[in-house]
Amino acid sequence: MKFDTDALSTIEQALQWIETNLAKQIKSDDVFRWLGVSKSSFTPLFKAVTGYPLNQYIRYRRLSEVAFQCQHHHQRAYQIALKYQYQSHEAFYRAFKRYFGITITQYRATQLNSQIFSPIRYTINNQGGTIMISKEMNHPLITNTLNEHQGSVLIDVDIDHFMEVNNKYGYSTGDVVLAQTLFRIKQV
Repeated sequence: MKFDTDALSTIEQALQWIETNLAKQIKSDDVFRWLGVSKSSFTPLFKAVTGYPLNQYIRYRRLSEVAFQCQHHHQRAYQIALKYQYQSHEAFYRAFKRYFGITITQYRATQLNSQIFSPIRYTINNQGGTIMISKEMNHPLITNTLNEHQGSVLIDVDIDHFMEVNNKYGYSTGDVVLAQTLFRIKQV
């Protein structure tokens, strides 16, 4: 898919708008309307740039915000989930377990933020007519996590097509792949 800087700027605006409105009732049509773009042109572009369909991106961000706040606040999980548009506790708990592979109680007990789906941020560099997209990491989350776990080390690894492993085989299998990757890196 060929990208131009205007199209990528539109994606960036959409990502910022989603973050600003994450706790509000938003649907993909709201994003299209706010941007003034058609669904047919925006949907494939959004997926090509971010790697996720728009509704899935919004759902993952909401679940991750609830999970992050559950780790850092003493409110009940469902009270936090209500803020992020989950109208029934059954739907929230089902979606949470489907995404994280464990219950919210188990997640809170782990004290990890490993599966938090951080907002996608990227920079666009136009180098000699070739547009390079570099996704940025969530530096505040990384810094806070490293500060909480003194002596920890951060290794940034990009595994090609890793989301396909999670989608096809589930997060528990994806975790095994990540653990095996870390084991092999340690051996080297």
